[in-house]
Amino acid sequence: MKNPLKLQSRAPHLSQPELRPWNPRVPKQHYHVKAVDFWTDDELCLLYTTILEMWDSRDFKERQKAFFVLFMINTGARLDETVHVDLELCGPDKIRLVRTKNGKARDIEWFPEFYPFYSEYVNEMLNREEYWMFPRRELGKIRTSWGPRVVGFTRRKGPMCCKTADTWWNDVISRVEIKRLTSHVGGRKTFATWAAEVMRPADLQDQLGHADYQVTDKIYRGSIPGRRFNKTVPNWRVFLCRGDETLIRKVRSQYAQYAILA
Repeated sequence: MKNPLKLQSRAPHLSQPELRPWNPRVPKQHYHVKAVDFWTDDELCLLYTTILEMWDSRDFKERQKAFFVLFMINTGARLDETVHVDLELCGPDKIRLVRTKNGKARDIEWFPEFYPFYSEYVNEMLNREEYWMFPRRELGKIRTSWGPRVVGFTRRKGPMCCKTADTWWNDVISRVEIKRLTSHVGGRKTFATWAAEVMRPADLQDQLGHADYQVTDKIYRGSIPGRRFNKTVPNWRVFLCRGDETLIRKVRSQYAQYAILA
């Protein structure tokens, strides 16, 4: 029925394509795609200044927090995948993720400049006879099925819970004057944005564990303003090398190789 009086619609937001609820009959290209938020080159340099200060401290918990943020930004793993990393599945060039969102195990890699931190941290955790990369403080508790009464303890510590991991993330980010991004956006989407410069689309899709590359390209990979792909290495990656010329050459060769393949 037509509206002869031309009354104003009670739901004016439905006339705007970007605000319409998703309808499977409407092609997805007609919907507004929100810009991907991530950390820029300057913001990552500020963040890594604080992280390296924490890493060089003698406090082991501070080093754990610093490595946790480094791990998420340099691997693009989900929060639940990160806290369930098994040290026995950590290799020299890859990490095997068993607990994933789709239930399928996958291997992840990382940037070359991240390897010195990775090898030092993993060796330190193995020397402590830990089982998980980010374990709980206390031994796992065995509770009764009818109440909170503790009846025993496990022999090994369980993995850190996601709530504690978010607390670690917010504690580190609050020390730096940058955008307050969540662990999923600041870690996973920042990695996808910068890794797109040095990884093939299929490799980036496998790294993030997406079934469709359109999800990687439209939702996770952001657009770096004022920067098109070239052989110039971002400042934050050179900064993380800490003056190691060998690592800097590896990073530069990674960019040059991708420029040839692209």
